[in-house]
Amino acid sequence: MNIKHYVNKERLIFTALLLIVTTVVIYAPLRYGFIFPTGGDDTAHHINYLKNLTQDFGYITGMGYYGIALLVPFTKMGLNPVAVFSVFNYAVIIAVFVSLWVLVRRFYGFIPAVLSFLVSVFMVMSTWYYFEDGTIFNIFNLWVIAPLAFYSLSRWLEEGARKWLVICGALFVLTSLVHSATYLYIMASMLLLTAAFSFWQYRKKDTTMLKRTLIFGAVFSVSIITAAATWMHRLLPAVTGAMVDTVVGDKVSYAQRVSFINWLGHYLNVATLMLLILAGFILYIIFKKGTTQQKASISSKLNQPLSFILLAFVPVFAVGAFTLLGYNYDRFARDLATLTGLGAALLLGLGLTYYNFGYKKVWFAMVAVLIVASSVPVQRWLSDYTALRPCDQQAIQYLNEQTTSGVTVQHFSELAPKIYQLYTQENISFERAYDFSKLQDADYIIYRNNHMTFYTLRYHKANTALVIPQTLAEQESLTELERFTSGEDMVVIYQVEAP
Repeated sequence: MNIKHYVNKERLIFTALLLIVTTVVIYAPLRYGFIFPTGGDDTAHHINYLKNLTQDFGYITGMGYYGIALLVPFTKMGLNPVAVFSVFNYAVIIAVFVSLWVLVRRFYGFIPAVLSFLVSVFMVMSTWYYFEDGTIFNIFNLWVIAPLAFYSLSRWLEEGARKWLVICGALFVLTSLVHSATYLYIMASMLLLTAAFSFWQYRKKDTTMLKRTLIFGAVFSVSIITAAATWMHRLLPAVTGAMVDTVVGDKVSYAQRVSFINWLGHYLNVATLMLLILAGFILYIIFKKGTTQQKASISSKLNQPLSFILLAFVPVFAVGAFTLLGYNYDRFARDLATLTGLGAALLLGLGLTYYNFGYKKVWFAMVAVLIVASSVPVQRWLSDYTALRPCDQQAIQYLNEQTTSGVTVQHFSELAPKIYQLYTQENISFERAYDFSKLQDADYIIYRNNHMTFYTLRYHKANTALVIPQTLAEQESLTELERFTSGEDMVVIYQVEAP
């Protein structure tokens, strides 16, 4: 056996990068002992879905997307749903690296593959925001499954082998079931691709490519039918109506509008823009001074079907992010930033691959410095980011030890009850309070000084009374039982005295 055949420089670099990505992702959970994997409410919703599906798989009929069903076999084996979903969260980010590597290495080359994940995930902020929110299926569908579908589609368009058509058709059907919102992006982009690419091939009189594109369009329609038969007949009219209402001014958009400047600084990261400019400058030098072969090689890479597949998403994301049609502008802006980061990595990687003039090491050094110096998401992944702080864990333990009979715990806007309910006993129910008018309806009052998640801060209805320890202490029916603190966070539990 020739060991060199299996162990070479490229494989060693891939392995090293995979280890780096894995270390970044799992460091904080291991270092800080997370029992809740993210900083957002969506994770709690997904875990509850997983619990419900484990108990009764028929629950799936009431869901809007079905990616969580992929985890049911693990919980059926007796594994804890929280642990299963936690591992899945971290594994998805690692899978993004592998999926992008498989796609980019095959069609653009080694250096673009090296840069693809580092720029689009470790420099661009978008994936981190989704991860922190707990919106993991957005990442899983669009940046794990979809790239493999793009790989198969590109192979079909280039080679015409039926196995790639079957594989890409099956993967697109999977995307239609795993996550609804991202599939709508995929559907709009693939329909745009089919129409535009077919027209272009018709103008070029390339009948072979035209035929393959139209056949793909027919195969892709199976995923549309699948979505329509499951969730899209309910969701699409609602989303379309919301978009129309936003345009005509009858309804406020789901998220704040995103300005281009804000998108550059908040989502894309200015350093990514600098890499994109650097890539343009390097490519300019190559096309100005390079050989015919260098120019032809770069042009060939840029003019392949995969480039057009990726480009098809740009107008969809841009319209959603910067016009009233987007309605939920934040999602479009995030995914546009990730795609732009990937585009920067591809262009920069191609430029560095074919650049054979002076100062090549300087270019590599500049790129390395920019990536290392501006990898803000890496710093976030390495931080103590879980929503469930030690004081919350202590409060949960205290509540669980109080009684085995049914009790009602009132809470205010700062607390995320869905997260607490994952760890409290079934006899404990949580009730939202806005002021002190219904204290008599509760057995316990729980106060938290800081908001647990972005959702509790941004979207919860505000308290109508000033809820602070001083005002709580003024309530004659309340007796403070315990106070737990961790860092800047504090949780206080009060008992409600019978009138």
